[in-house]
Amino acid sequence: MGRGKELVKNTAIVAVGKVCTKFLSFFLLPFYTAVLSTEEYGIVDLLNTYISLLLPIIAFQIEDALFRFLVDVRQREEEKRKVISTVTLFAAFQSVLFIIIFTVIRQFVSIQYGNYLMMNVVVSIFSGAMLQLARGVGDNYTYAFGSFLTALVAILMNIGLVLFLRMGAEGLLITSFVSNLIGVSYIVIKDKVYRLVRIRWFDRGYLKEMLSYSLPLVPNYLSWWVVGASDKSIVRYFLGISQNGILSVSQKFSTAYTSFYSIFNLTWTESAAVHRGDEDRESFYSQIIDMAFRVLSCVCMGIIAVVALVFPYMIHENYAESYYQIPIYMISSLLYSVIGIYSVVYVAYKKTDKIAKTSLIAAIINVAVNVCLIRYIGLYAASISSAVAYGVMLVLRYFDIQKLVHVRMKRSVLITVILCMAINIATYYLRITWLSVLNLVWIVFYSILMNRKILNELLHAVKSKIGK
Repeated sequence: MGRGKELVKNTAIVAVGKVCTKFLSFFLLPFYTAVLSTEEYGIVDLLNTYISLLLPIIAFQIEDALFRFLVDVRQREEEKRKVISTVTLFAAFQSVLFIIIFTVIRQFVSIQYGNYLMMNVVVSIFSGAMLQLARGVGDNYTYAFGSFLTALVAILMNIGLVLFLRMGAEGLLITSFVSNLIGVSYIVIKDKVYRLVRIRWFDRGYLKEMLSYSLPLVPNYLSWWVVGASDKSIVRYFLGISQNGILSVSQKFSTAYTSFYSIFNLTWTESAAVHRGDEDRESFYSQIIDMAFRVLSCVCMGIIAVVALVFPYMIHENYAESYYQIPIYMISSLLYSVIGIYSVVYVAYKKTDKIAKTSLIAAIINVAVNVCLIRYIGLYAASISSAVAYGVMLVLRYFDIQKLVHVRMKRSVLITVILCMAINIATYYLRITWLSVLNLVWIVFYSILMNRKILNELLHAVKSKIGK
């Protein structure tokens, strides 16, 4: 199977599990905004933000090393057992240590929903590790269904606990724990992980090697957290928890978009690592990056155009202010996605130490811009600071990656995307219905034209399947 077809196949497998559940969850947004107050929604979102902060600090991003090292030992059973046992036992040790420290801290500091915070951190450690294990051994089917099962349980439980039992924020947190626990259990049983973990297979040499890979990712993820999540803490401090709920809703559309991107990035990371030794890798990387940018930019513009028409019907009027932040966060997400596409090169070459530097710079810029502007332009400071930070990071990483491998993006494509995006956003803020409809039609036409080669290949593949 060709590299391109292999990438498409793996992406399609992962997409089956991811797309349905991510977008089902997204379309429950009207339900959440109608049932939960802005304060309740803001509290849960803030706790989830803190969970994402704690995870890399506690687990040292060891799950990323699990995936990357399993890719290299897929065909060597003894080495595979050592890698899996080492990471699983290390994650268990880190979890126990976290529970002890967190319990001590709670004796001196009052933490709202502290028990749920602790439980969700621990289950998230193992959820991340098991999902990466499935990817690492090449079992994308289990990865996809595990993701699907987790999200499906979450959706059903949220409807039951939040809508019918009216448990509010507590219901959402219970749902998060239970759904992740079920997802972990499924992968453990399906891939027979219990047969691959023994204390005697724990290997200190592997642990040292994997930590040298994963530890540089910790400051990188912390910097990502600052860029993507510090907005919420700053908004809460300066503007209040209610405004944080509005900010959270405005980010949901960009979150749906990054979920679409993450599906591709999961398989692109694997493909880039597997084929890093190919003689024509530069041509292969450039081709895939160009293709991905075309698709992602068109999807981004499409979401902005659609939101301009459906926003009044999807979002409760209490959250109407979030409308004006959405395009800025969509631009931030597009920049974030392009950064991710290029940064796969670092992972392929195991150059994780280079990732943290640019992330730290972007984090500092994000906080500085946000704090300086928030008193003057309110919520706009949060969205604009993210866009500025991601833009700086993209420029820095683009030129740094050229030192490893020459990958280029077509200038003509970049210019046309910038022009079309400017027209799209201007139309969005004008809020004229007929103009928004015309804009959506134009975006669809432009997207087909920009991605006609990909669409032709997909159409040909579908016809071939039907013919068989």
